[in-house]
Amino acid sequence: MKGWLADSADSAVGTSVDLPLHPPTGKAAARDVAAASAWVRSWQSWERSHPQATVVWAEKTWTAAGLGRQLVPDRLQVSGIDTLVSLTGTSRYWRGVTRRCRVLVGETPGADLRSAAAALLPRWKGLDDDDLGRVHAVVDWLLANPASGLTPRALPVEGVHGKWLESHRALVTGLVSAHRGGRSGEPVASLADLGLVEREPQVRMRFPSGMPGWSGVPEDVTLTWSGAAGLWPDQTPVPVTGVLMVENLETFLALPSHPGRVLLWGAGYSARRWAQLPWLVDLPVWYWGDLDADGFGILSAVRSHLPQVRSVLMDEGTVRRWRHLATVDPHPDRRNLSAVTVAEDAARDLLASSGNLRIEQERILLSDAVDALAAAGFYSDT
Repeated sequence: MKGWLADSADSAVGTSVDLPLHPPTGKAAARDVAAASAWVRSWQSWERSHPQATVVWAEKTWTAAGLGRQLVPDRLQVSGIDTLVSLTGTSRYWRGVTRRCRVLVGETPGADLRSAAAALLPRWKGLDDDDLGRVHAVVDWLLANPASGLTPRALPVEGVHGKWLESHRALVTGLVSAHRGGRSGEPVASLADLGLVEREPQVRMRFPSGMPGWSGVPEDVTLTWSGAAGLWPDQTPVPVTGVLMVENLETFLALPSHPGRVLLWGAGYSARRWAQLPWLVDLPVWYWGDLDADGFGILSAVRSHLPQVRSVLMDEGTVRRWRHLATVDPHPDRRNLSAVTVAEDAARDLLASSGNLRIEQERILLSDAVDALAAAGFYSDT
């Protein structure tokens, strides 16, 4: 069906298929003559009731069955999309697909746009007409305003917000690329190519009270990326002696502070971005995340920017201690992670071999976690 959508109307109408029917061999007919004969009669009956298709008959040797040479159904030939979808019981579905495609790209799309829509079929076949209309409107607006400088949330199209564009970004960018003459369905590289800008991400940190130069500043601070990156410009002494990055917000809020130490909320995979804060490069950094596929994936990504990162409570011993509180990981993944240690990989193996389990960091007693962090050096003055 993708091919039919990509073809022009005239060439698609001429679509045909030639399907082998795999008639019984002479040996198969000999084993069950009645079944072989019934099979031939069934195709005779089917041919009479389906004149829009052609059954091609061929002479086969059934000597082993004592039947000599027999004329049997060999192939089925069907021409035309309407006939194909009718015979396969998909007429209603196909009519829906073609109607929705017209809503998406218009009645007379060019070849590039047809090809893009066809390649992107899995991304739009389940959308309702309202969302299809929004995609069409957003694509038109982006083409008319190629350098708007707006954030995705600010797009002036009714019903469109930041999360909507995030969910439909591949479809929108693929169609925009096709309008601009890109390869069929090839997404543009970034929001900047759509004339849009990303909202600057925000990082949340907890600073210890009394930190030099921070009198009067709240201990719990949320800063833009550029604000956090510029806290201590080059050549400025950093009044921080270590940073602990934790995956989940509740853990970030619950952990006690310590002089000189900063707590940083990783916010899942956003930790990859925070690991690039320039003032972290020369500091001791600890990471504590969930014992699951995502937790180790985040740890590996953070360590790829900060090789000095030490994980806490992400080893085999922790898995054994808290396995009774584990649940099934909904997204198990044992792909190779280039920046995990042997001990961390052993924990991954144990979780996988135990039934693809996960242990969320909130399930570990906070007092035990504090003890582990103290043993790892976070809650110390050195």
